[in-house]
Amino acid sequence: MKRFGALLMALMLTSTIGFFSQASGADPAPWTDVQVAVALNTGAIASVDSVSCVSSSFCVAGGRYYDTSGHRLAFTSVYNGSTWTDRQVASALNSGGYASVNSVSCVSSSFCAAGGLTYDASAGYQAFTSVYNGSTWTDVQVAGALNSGGNAYINSVSCVSSSFCVAGGRYRDAFNHDQAFTSVYDGSTWSDLQVAGALSTGGFSGSQSVSCVSNSFCVTGGFYVDSFSHERAFISVYSPVVAVTYAGAGGTGVAPTQSGVTQGATFNVAANSLTKSGYNFAGWSDGANTYQPGSTYTMGSSPVTLTAVWVTPPIVYSKPTAPSNVTASMNNGTATVSFTPGSFGNLATYNQIDMLINGQSVGNVCNVTGATSCPISNLGPDAAFSFTVTAINAKGSATSLVSNVVSYASPTTVPPSTTTTTTTPTTTTTTTTMPPAKQTITCVKGATSKKVTAVSPVCPAGYRKK
Repeated sequence: MKRFGALLMALMLTSTIGFFSQASGADPAPWTDVQVAVALNTGAIASVDSVSCVSSSFCVAGGRYYDTSGHRLAFTSVYNGSTWTDRQVASALNSGGYASVNSVSCVSSSFCAAGGLTYDASAGYQAFTSVYNGSTWTDVQVAGALNSGGNAYINSVSCVSSSFCVAGGRYRDAFNHDQAFTSVYDGSTWSDLQVAGALSTGGFSGSQSVSCVSNSFCVTGGFYVDSFSHERAFISVYSPVVAVTYAGAGGTGVAPTQSGVTQGATFNVAANSLTKSGYNFAGWSDGANTYQPGSTYTMGSSPVTLTAVWVTPPIVYSKPTAPSNVTASMNNGTATVSFTPGSFGNLATYNQIDMLINGQSVGNVCNVTGATSCPISNLGPDAAFSFTVTAINAKGSATSLVSNVVSYASPTTVPPSTTTTTTTPTTTTTTTTMPPAKQTITCVKGATSKKVTAVSPVCPAGYRKK
């Protein structure tokens, strides 16, 4: 073996990878040949078993080599467009000194996954994967719980993203049966699952190749032995069904039920029939987003619980209604305006009294809170006053209709009429003396003018008759 190994070196070709003899002839152009793992391969036996490229400036090769102690070790070699950089992987797992990388899959220059086998002196052969993040490889054992018989390895790896890969291989169970399995990577952990178990009645099977196009569709193929000891080929399709549940979050009634949904598929979010006293239903939350009934949900790789979202109802501020029964009484130049308030709704409300003099608005003259009247003083004689009352919300968001209008004109002094009655034996004569007629004059003060009506009208102080 040593003599044979001395004739073998790891050679990486752009498309054809494997063993070569130093005595073999040169390859034809346009292939450019280069050795890899030269410094590692001190035992003079090495091979590249898998290559994955994402561009002309990034590839990864994986395989095995021997050191001078006769240990078989796993390695990868990363290509940057001009050179290959070699590195041992799975060294901590390979305490028994027998390891290899059997498959590599890359999706970018910052993410690759490799799979193969290591040997543990106490536990036997173990399957492993190694994930590359652009600078380092992180190794982890897979199928450990399945591999109670101590003979497991990865044959193939396929990745579609940095958060989804599938590895396929075989393991040995406690009954010394070799069984096919896959391991699914979700970006952080690998989950193992036996495949072709129902077919493998002869107790011998393996997954030889895996290909994925998305995180919801992969195919693995391999072999199994039936109960007649016939070796058969199998294909297994990965199309995971993920559980969907609904939670009422304190709501009364029966939460919706939902059958499982294939990963990557969509479904319509269920309608709601739950109720919760004092709350309104606002949708279903998966912990990140809230979805309305009937909206489309895309199923991920993990089970999802859609939880009812309950919110306190918003306060609806109502508009006050108009005050009514507005009256005014005059006493010595003070008008007392009284009214019946309208309904205030659910906001604090005040009542605003506005005044007009001879039909001309002078605006707000009194604001009333918690009362139903207001005195308006210093009103002059010989003018007509009108009042309106408007209810206004404290936030100014709703104003009632204008109330009914009342008017008041200050009285003028008028001589009383006189009646003279003459009685004769046959007739009664009544004479009525009417007061003199009122007159109206116009008084001016600069640009201001006003009319004064009386029996003997006189202009106010500061005014002159026009």
